[in-house]
Parts: sequence; C-alpha cells; structure tokens
Amino acid sequence: MVMFMATIELLSRGRFSTSNISVFYIGVLIIYSFHKEMIRWWGKRKVSRQGEYFVYGWIGLTAFLYFVNFISRDYFIHSVGGGELTTLRDVSQISLEVLAIFIITRSFKLVRMVTQKKKEEGENNFSSQEPLV
Repeated sequence: MVMFMATIELLSRGRFSTSNISVFYIGVLIIYSFHKEMIRWWGKRKVSRQGEYFVYGWIGLTAFLYFVNFISRDYFIHSVGGGELTTLRDVSQISLEVLAIFIITRSFKLVRMVTQKKKEEGENNFSSQEPLV
C-alpha cells in the first residue's frame, strides 16, 4: 500500500498530498521484524523468507521511479505549481531503512545459526567421550 501511495504521489506531481506515513510504516516494520525474529529464536515455527522479496520490491520501485524521473528530465520532482517535491527522496529513504532492517534481522539470524551450531557441537563432543569407568 505504501509503495502504491508513493508511486501515485510522485507521478501526480503534487496533486495528491504527501502521505507522511513513513515513520509509522518503518515503526510497524521494525516491530514486525522483531516479532518474527523472536518466533525464530524461540523455535515456535519456521519463518519463510519473504523478506528478501520485500526488500527487492522496494529497491526495484525506487530504481524504477528514479529511471522514470531521469527519462522525464526531472519532470516528477517538481510540482504542478513549480515547487520541489520530496517524494523521490522519501522513497529512497524508506528503501534504505527497509534494507537496514533486513540486514539487521539477517544478522540476528546468522548469530542464531552460529550459536545453535556451537551448542550442537558441544553436545556432540560431550556425548562422544568415553565413559570414565
């Protein structure tokens, strides 16, 4: 929904008011990502890898909007009245924030995998020792 609103905001050249949803959106994304990681760490269920597609979607949308603006010779960064619009910059910022959240949660996943592997190796080493009889 935010992607759609940002696209309309840019292509309408200010005919639609700024959505101002980015802070709320990033906040919800952080909470959702944190919740997903906690579920993963607690081992309640396997979490699918849809986050990568989500990040690719934001990066693709941002690249597309920059391309459209480039081809149109900055037509979409100026409002109908001639003022400068911040939509493209805002979309870029959201994309970078989404990417940062993804990298942070991916780092948590790697830490979890390493600690789990060390735990399993420790259990295997302990169980494979000869009895002390």
